[in-house]
Amino acid sequence: MSSAKLTVILKVDDIVVAESEDPILWQRLLGVIQSGGALQEPMPGRSEAPSFQIEHEEEGDPSVARFAKALKVSVADLLGALSPSKEAPYLTLNMHNWEAFKKAVPARGIDAVSPIGLAGTALALWIKEAKLDVAPTQALALQVLGTINIRDPNASRGIKNTKWLMVRAGGTISINPAQVSKALDVIRSFCLMRKPGIEV
Repeated sequence: MSSAKLTVILKVDDIVVAESEDPILWQRLLGVIQSGGALQEPMPGRSEAPSFQIEHEEEGDPSVARFAKALKVSVADLLGALSPSKEAPYLTLNMHNWEAFKKAVPARGIDAVSPIGLAGTALALWIKEAKLDVAPTQALALQVLGTINIRDPNASRGIKNTKWLMVRAGGTISINPAQVSKALDVIRSFCLMRKPGIEV
């Protein structure tokens, strides 16, 4: 009978940020959890803390750190809200952020943001920041919405009504250069789960 493999997983909501199979780490954490104490310094004879396999570590993927800086949010907030990736669909939305955003933004009127408007904006910003060799399109933005099982039956109209988005030839979505600050503000508000327009 093979021995069991224990894994320590660090999550932000349902997003896995890091994981480790280091036996010393999970033994220490188990002891802390059972005792209700605090995590102490590394054990004698162990020169450094166990290394985590962090998917979007700042040093390993500087585009994530640059995106967070552009949005004026922490890397943790960015990862928790959008989980940016260099693999399709490139973003995975967080349902908690989505629900908070929809409560903070009106459903209709000049300040409304359609589902496709939000997804298209985040996608266009991330693809540009990460310098990905892919065009942000309405179809791809719908895939991003699909990560939280949201559909936008009026996607074309939603993009057209999002004043900071432009549709280029071939259906490519881009940010209006004169409205970049507004686009960043909307995605910042999604990441921080608050109303757009708050100064940072």
